[in-house]
Amino acid sequence: MAQITLLLTLIVCAITVTALVRFFDLLQMFETQGFENTKVIAASFKNVEQVHTLIAAGIQSVTVPPEVVFTMIDHPGTKIAVDEFSVAWREAYGRDTLLG
Repeated sequence: MAQITLLLTLIVCAITVTALVRFFDLLQMFETQGFENTKVIAASFKNVEQVHTLIAAGIQSVTVPPEVVFTMIDHPGTKIAVDEFSVAWREAYGRDTLLG
């Protein structure tokens, strides 16, 4: 049987334990039917917590509105991660830019 890659959208209205169970049930149904390459994309996020919850639960892809992305970028952990990456980059490549 040829593999078919489908892209389905999971609209996020409220993330509850029931919603997460249904997400995992959906993935299991696809696998059972031979659609292991199916990807689920979550959409319609209202806040960072919803994005974080689904990513932690294993969602394969998200589409996020700009205001939520900006909130995620403004998180203090983002600056810490960028600073750590920058140090590692300088140590590995001896420069601060992509092109030498």
